[in-house]
Amino acid sequence: MVRQVNELLEAQEASIAFARERAADLAHGLKTPLAIISATSERLRQGGDQANADLLQMLTDQMNARIDYQLRIARLRLRTGAQGVKSSINDTILRSVAVLRKSTGVRR
Repeated sequence: MVRQVNELLEAQEASIAFARERAADLAHGLKTPLAIISATSERLRQGGDQANADLLQMLTDQMNARIDYQLRIARLRLRTGAQGVKSSINDTILRSVAVLRKSTGVRR
């Protein structure tokens, strides 16, 4: 049972790590096209097309903000009161059994 719980926890951690890596890869992959769109916006502005330049820059800024937000979320971990606390299930069960034996007067 302990082995199965440990395997489950390891699989969950691997899944979370994979999801974070994929989110980061996607976000970083979008940064280059957004930089190109931003440069295009600047060329439009220099060519006198202020309305389209402003529209492209607004969209680029919104997308960059959304990507940055998602990257921050991907870096966060769900924090619980039990995080960082490690305990062996086996040790916990053995201690619980010992307490029950003492309280009921059952000897081994």
